[in-house]
Amino acid sequence: MEVLCQFKEPLKQEYDIKIALIDVNNILIPVIQRDISKTLLKKLERSIEKVWFVEPIIVIPSSVEEGKYEVINWQHRLEVFKKFWWEKIPAIILPSKIKQYIIDLNIEKWPTLKEKAHQAYVIYQEALNKYPELNEFDLAWIIDYPYYITVWYVIDKYKENKIAAWAFERLLSKVDNWIEKPLKEASEERNKRAIKLIEANNVLNEKMMELGLKNALLKWTIVNKAFQQVFGIRTRIIEDDYMTAFDKIIQWIKNLQLTEEEINKLNNMNTEFWVI
Repeated sequence: MEVLCQFKEPLKQEYDIKIALIDVNNILIPVIQRDISKTLLKKLERSIEKVWFVEPIIVIPSSVEEGKYEVINWQHRLEVFKKFWWEKIPAIILPSKIKQYIIDLNIEKWPTLKEKAHQAYVIYQEALNKYPELNEFDLAWIIDYPYYITVWYVIDKYKENKIAAWAFERLLSKVDNWIEKPLKEASEERNKRAIKLIEANNVLNEKMMELGLKNALLKWTIVNKAFQQVFGIRTRIIEDDYMTAFDKIIQWIKNLQLTEEEINKLNNMNTEFWVI
């Protein structure tokens, strides 16, 4: 390990912070850790290729193996770093007692879907206006998920349609992929996807009214059940394209019939009998 600098934590001066270059072979992945996302890895690769490696990972000394370190933030960045075959990675070393605070910080309240969608749309529109020939996927390193763009298309262009986008978020995250076309063409496809999302939302509203389901939270329950029935309970990858996948969900919702007992249970928010 090569220590580049060391200083006291600036606010309370209670512990030392080190910035160092650490051999990647001496960095351990905790047992409890999020799954690696291939999409995020690809986005980080694009980012690092453009601006290089400017944000160190955060580690603490390992309590399992002496001389080793445990990554507690930026595991994906570590994986990308390994792919480039670099031997040492810049890291911020914190004392072990800080581990739980970092974990808690990482699970703080996130922005709402609407807030994230708006931020993504602003970036998208600026790029569209300035660089219409830019491939949409080139925005993947600064926009977390492409479905954020589709959601805000509805909010911005079709204001009269109040959609429960959160109810469809699981489906959107699986099928609303980046469009490998110039932005001027991709934006037209985004608009079509927004219209399809509106259609699905309208069908869902009609079914809620038809069945006499009153709690808005049941929209997620119905879409989640449709997802399970159409694509499977633990499906990670959906082969269908956006339009086909949504058409299947729409058709399932249209065909949904419930007994009076099921409707009563759902209206009483007793959804355990229905959703796995």
